[in-house]
Amino acid sequence: WLALPDLAAKGEADCALGTAARVADRVDVTLVCTPEANATGRTVTLVGEDAKELAHEQVPEGAVAIAIKVPEGARALEARLSPGDVIAADDAVPVVEHATDLSLAIVADAAASHIETGGPPPVERALSALDLGSFVKPLASVPEHSEELAAHAGLVLDDPPGLTPEERRTVAAWVEGGGTLLLGLGRRSASAPLGAGLGTLVPGVVRWAAIAPAGAAPDGCAFFGPSAEGLSDMGAKGRAMLDHEAIDGAETLCAWSDGAPLLLRRKLGRGSVLITTVPFDLESSDFPVRPAFLALLDRFAEGARARGGARVVEAGSGFLLHGFDKVEARVQPLGGGRELELPVVDRDGSLSVSAPLIGRYALTLDGTSDVRYAVTPAREIDLRPRSIAPRAADPSLGGQTQQTDASPYVAFALLALMVLELAMRAFSQGSRA
Repeated sequence: WLALPDLAAKGEADCALGTAARVADRVDVTLVCTPEANATGRTVTLVGEDAKELAHEQVPEGAVAIAIKVPEGARALEARLSPGDVIAADDAVPVVEHATDLSLAIVADAAASHIETGGPPPVERALSALDLGSFVKPLASVPEHSEELAAHAGLVLDDPPGLTPEERRTVAAWVEGGGTLLLGLGRRSASAPLGAGLGTLVPGVVRWAAIAPAGAAPDGCAFFGPSAEGLSDMGAKGRAMLDHEAIDGAETLCAWSDGAPLLLRRKLGRGSVLITTVPFDLESSDFPVRPAFLALLDRFAEGARARGGARVVEAGSGFLLHGFDKVEARVQPLGGGRELELPVVDRDGSLSVSAPLIGRYALTLDGTSDVRYAVTPAREIDLRPRSIAPRAADPSLGGQTQQTDASPYVAFALLALMVLELAMRAFSQGSRA
């Protein structure tokens, strides 16, 4: 089995609109092109209601983003790139209103991370390696007011030395409203001052054990995918121990080799809390430099952006809608196409809606209307040909293997035996006569 040559990528030139976000009186539009292409000279047009053109801007040479001013009082619905490449389906994207809620906030102490070369903490570096760009927002401390967290879809706390009552209330309310929290527990979390616990985020007392297994059991860490193999020996120099109160009702996504949880997921309201029993510093373990750590952050970022506060996902993924009892969903295709109803799927107690098309998604969440968006996956705008993997030539692929049909020969042999038997019977009867 081999891919047909006609289906192989030929490396044609293609440019697409990545995102279009409304910021005050302008729309910021990003462009993504294959290595052989550029959008120089083409026009980006903003379209409003009734397909009315609101404004347009020509793409300057070498530009990967442009800003288009929107007329006062106008509402831009789509951004469209003028024709000029092989794929027209990715030349339009919905304009995202108030897109600032896509950021991921990080609270990590660089001094406590003990990086000899200096620079940001490991968790911030790892998120930067995932190329999330402006979505990563380092914070000096845990916000104490709800409006400070409202702009973020995800929050990372690396070994916090406890939380004040105001911080606990703010973070807990934000999670219950749909936020996603990633919490790394370590020595500082276990030595929090009296009255500075983690409350409902991690019920009970956090203790630090100076002795820990070398690593996790890969068979029990399917959450990390193929990178789970690298967790069998993390060189852990300790781990956080949780009370049964924190473990009961939580989902263990990965366990140490002795069965104790390494990664837990607790549901809280419409949001969730991911808890690791090792912090994100290099003194406690090698976890921050293992591929599984990037897999964790990638899953966290994807879940945070698809859950409660975030409204923008890549086409082909979906929206997680935990905590809602009744959900209705419709997609509004670009170009004024007819609205299509979408099925709502219940997965492990959480409702989800797939986002198969680029466009606007009108959701009804327990009677409340909401609008979310699916945009062009930038990583798919690469049509360069790739060499076929050696395994692609395996004859077993495609559900077929080389076989020889022996049934005609078996049938002929049986027929010959039957003729022989009839001849012998006739001969024996003639002899008796």
